[in-house]
Amino acid sequence: MVSTPPINAVARAVELLQALNRQPVSTVDVLHRQTGVPKPSIIRLLQTLAAKGLVRQMLDSQSSNQADAFVPVLDHLASRDEAAYSVRRR
Repeated sequence: MVSTPPINAVARAVELLQALNRQPVSTVDVLHRQTGVPKPSIIRLLQTLAAKGLVRQMLDSQSSNQADAFVPVLDHLASRDEAAYSVRRR
């Protein structure tokens, strides 16, 4: 198979899912420290993942503001122990 460079946005999204999978709740600050991904990129990626139903943003019950805490919805997606898939090119 021909090696091609990775798609950075996909690689970052996978990094975030893997980091989210390490603990039950994560914040943008924690994800930034764990992955090195810039905070604005983390926020955009988390918004996209939330829109697709892969993560959920926690709400702060003490105020009307949203906390920057996120939880994985499908935590098994980021696991390295899952079965591997191969894609055959035509």
